[in-house]
Amino acid sequence: MTIKILLSFFTGIALGSAFFGVLWLTVQKGARSSQPALIFISSFVLRMASVLAVFYYMVHMGWEYLLICLGGFLITRFIATRLSQKAPQPIMKMDKRSAV
Repeated sequence: MTIKILLSFFTGIALGSAFFGVLWLTVQKGARSSQPALIFISSFVLRMASVLAVFYYMVHMGWEYLLICLGGFLITRFIATRLSQKAPQPIMKMDKRSAV
């Protein structure tokens, strides 16, 4: 029982890492591509299909394991969000002459 809980949690972490890693690569490549819509749509379909397939499998193991897997996925989301944030930029004061 305990090994299934750990396996479900680390499956959620691995799934989240793959999901957000591929999302980051998609944004990097899509910004430089001549056909960004194709890249973004195909990445979305691939990421959603993989996440839904794993969550579907977890449901068949039991709803408790699905929630544990989802918890690992969400923890990875929070980590990925923190890692991707840029340093805050200083606020520039506008001069009355430069206002449009």
